[in-house]
Amino acid sequence: MDLYIAEISNQSLADDVSRGKNKRSIPQLKIDGSEQFFIVHPNQWFKTIHKLKLGIMNGLKFLSFCGLVLLGLVSPGCRNLKSKESLVVLTQSSHQIELANDRVRLVLVIDSPIVTQSYFARVNGEWKEVASAFTGSEKRQDTIMPLFRKGAGYVDEYRLMANEGFKNVKVITNNEDAAKIQLTGDINNNPIEQSIELDSNQDFFHIETLAQLAKEPKLEYLLSNYTFNVPGQPDYIFVPTVKRADDDLVGDRKFFAPAAIVEKDGLMLALVPDLNLINQNILYAKGARSQKHPRIFAVPIDTNKNSFPTALDLNLHSGVSEHPLISYGLIDYWTEQHVYWRHENENGAQVRFLSDNKLHYGYDLFINSNVEKTRGYQRISSYLWEKYGRHYFQMPKPQALPFSDYAGVCYPATFAYEGYDVINGEAMRLNGPRNLNIGIKHRQNHPELATWQQWEKNGVPMGGLRLSAPQWYQFIYNTSWWNNVCDATGIYYWGKRLHDSTLIDKATRIINFTLSSPQKDGIFPALYDINKKSWMPSMWRPPAENYNPDSVLRYFNWEQGDYQTSSTSVTAGFLMQYRNTCEDNPAILPFVKRYGDFLLKNIQPDGTVPAWFTKDLQAVPSLKWNGEGGVHLWVLSELYKATKEQKYLEGAEKIAKSMINDVLPRQKWYDFETFYSCAVKAESFFDARTGQYPANTMSTGWAIDGFASLYEATQNKIYLSAAEACADYSIFYQAVWAPHYIITAYPFGGFSSQNSDCEWLDQRGHRFAISLMHVGLLSSRQDLIERAVAAARASLTLTNQPAHIQNDIYKYPNYPLGLGPENIDHEGFPQMPLRSGPSWCEVGGLAAAAQLMNQLGGAYIDFKNNIAVGIDGVSVVNYTLTDHNIKLTMKSLLSGLKVPYDKPFVIELRMIGLEPGTYKISLNGNTALDFSEKELNSRLVMVYPEGKIEFKK
Repeated sequence: MDLYIAEISNQSLADDVSRGKNKRSIPQLKIDGSEQFFIVHPNQWFKTIHKLKLGIMNGLKFLSFCGLVLLGLVSPGCRNLKSKESLVVLTQSSHQIELANDRVRLVLVIDSPIVTQSYFARVNGEWKEVASAFTGSEKRQDTIMPLFRKGAGYVDEYRLMANEGFKNVKVITNNEDAAKIQLTGDINNNPIEQSIELDSNQDFFHIETLAQLAKEPKLEYLLSNYTFNVPGQPDYIFVPTVKRADDDLVGDRKFFAPAAIVEKDGLMLALVPDLNLINQNILYAKGARSQKHPRIFAVPIDTNKNSFPTALDLNLHSGVSEHPLISYGLIDYWTEQHVYWRHENENGAQVRFLSDNKLHYGYDLFINSNVEKTRGYQRISSYLWEKYGRHYFQMPKPQALPFSDYAGVCYPATFAYEGYDVINGEAMRLNGPRNLNIGIKHRQNHPELATWQQWEKNGVPMGGLRLSAPQWYQFIYNTSWWNNVCDATGIYYWGKRLHDSTLIDKATRIINFTLSSPQKDGIFPALYDINKKSWMPSMWRPPAENYNPDSVLRYFNWEQGDYQTSSTSVTAGFLMQYRNTCEDNPAILPFVKRYGDFLLKNIQPDGTVPAWFTKDLQAVPSLKWNGEGGVHLWVLSELYKATKEQKYLEGAEKIAKSMINDVLPRQKWYDFETFYSCAVKAESFFDARTGQYPANTMSTGWAIDGFASLYEATQNKIYLSAAEACADYSIFYQAVWAPHYIITAYPFGGFSSQNSDCEWLDQRGHRFAISLMHVGLLSSRQDLIERAVAAARASLTLTNQPAHIQNDIYKYPNYPLGLGPENIDHEGFPQMPLRSGPSWCEVGGLAAAAQLMNQLGGAYIDFKNNIAVGIDGVSVVNYTLTDHNIKLTMKSLLSGLKVPYDKPFVIELRMIGLEPGTYKISLNGNTALDFSEKELNSRLVMVYPEGKIEFKK
């Protein structure tokens, strides 16, 4: 057999293994008695691990899992030997201390009043300075950002910059595997220390800062600052939000998967906050985390128990340095319009009394070289999932029921729901913030108002789900957001799975209804008014003339809207998915082809398709250039796969080229929601402070599907690489952890919308579940499949279920059993927002669960590509393959809940990638059973309340 090997340079796999991290939670594979262990690692640099063969690879260092190539000699019995270059080396002199491995280096100059820190990366055998710790500036106060100002008008004694206080250095540990040094000193007579740790083969330093407030537990901020010292305008920049004012920063309510990243000429600096330390070191501060707008639909809180926040900041033009400056630490902020996060610097306005005088935070500081231009962030996204996401993924919550139970509860509740009305009351104050006593009243006993509507037209059965929001309750929807055809893919699957013919009938009616929409040169409307029995093109009508890119208007007009190409392409794309995964209605392909021809006619020379067209099919100026191309790319690629007509491929590749060249490098995800929804802003908006454009995740998710589909059509790996790049970028909007300050619901796995909004658990997560699974299977990346499953589970978190209340998953339901809102904390405080429609909660979540289970079953193991993932309430702990003997360990996540699921349930276990033959398989230590490789493609497994798992007899 082949001996599998993997390059370890610049990879987080070696990092985590060398630190002994994640070993328990990562499935393992042993082959043919040789005791070769494959550690599952999803990073795209490892996706070809199974294809590499042992041989002479000049100039590369390889790790085989039976030994290491060391100084040109192979020693199979020496698993843990390291080359000299991979060792951690610490050297000292009277002038400086150096800490390095073969990838990164830190130089501390210790014979100056303040210890200076300079960070280097190895480039072609030489050290290149990438960053340094910022220790202060003497520049004029009126020319620098408010965060760094001192003197009159500022309370300096409570504004602490950590790097200005370090005067001494001590070595804590020093060996070939790891070294740790400690810097100590004081700021304004407050003792402070900082530990810096480096392990072998790592490309980052782990840094922790501790301080003790000597006088009183009172603080405005304690921050650590670093400059990115590579000359020139950065090639790539990322922080989780944009700014509109000099005193804005990145509040930790945007910490879904946080990082600050600056890249130039193959060199990258990235600061990743230590999320575990945020949860482990909570300081309470009365008045912290405040907002100046009213609290509507608020979750009850004790403002004395508001935690003192952490925040990131990035300034390209700080005024204190000519270089980009990254900051991180403890600092309070105001929430402004649920979009921006402002620290009020003057006159101690946000100095807070803390519950303790001990301060503690940490972060990982990445110093990278040889990163692919504008793609260095992929290293960080992989690390965020490896260090945080995978840990939470293997834990119970948020799923509390088998997916089939959710379907059994949610669908009937959705179909019968009659909507709600908003009840206004008087403003009142409860324990501090101004609360508006606004509630909702659910309608009852009006069956004609049911969400599910059905009828016949010319003998054809039709039907659809209506929106829930009162202002849109008359509409059946096929929009970019809510989409009946996407819903139908789930309804059909669950009809088959549950043997419920009424569900299959509803799915069929939705497709018939959609295909009845009147096409005009191929394009078609997105809304159907039930009361008027008429179609409406879309919810927006931007001006056709006198276009002003600086205008800040939303252009909502659902009575006279224009055709919206993202809505029609989302519908067409899901029609093709329904055709591929549910049933082939013979009218689908001709309908979508007519629309595809419309797209081909309207691809502009720059490779984009205008966002809106008037009823006369004239392109509207607003968003004529946009980043929505992924959804059109998806439709055209699916048409090419179905018809093999070259024109669809040519159109798809023209759009793909535009996106690769013009959207991905700077993440210019311009779509309708970026500018024209609740985070309204001008199309000309650009944040010069962080160097970022506004970006929205709807178009990012569409791009994942578009590039993945185009890769399937062409097998051109450029497109697969682009799909992975989009998927990796999307992690910055997916919660890889559960912060202590998100109290409304358990947030892990859920998505947010954009870099200028702050909702958690937004129900677009169900779309990302489908997209991430798609590209994860194509790229053989376990991390993307795990993220897909996490998103699918999270897309049902906000449904009202007794088990969710009992297990602290969602304790504040404001809708009837089985239903829920579209997100939580939308306005930057603990909040139960309203419901927009079935797609944006339970019905969308069930569509995601359906697509995953249709492709993967309830648990999925791919021996060839070393992927092992639990989907439906279970986790795959580990597995081994020796000759034709398989040992598999799984655990029930539902039995690990505080209030466990109390019934046995069945999942489908799918095992693929096995050579032909008969295999003995032992599940959880039970007696081994014999199955052929074909039988292992689908086996039913019983999962019991006490956690026992066995093959169904």
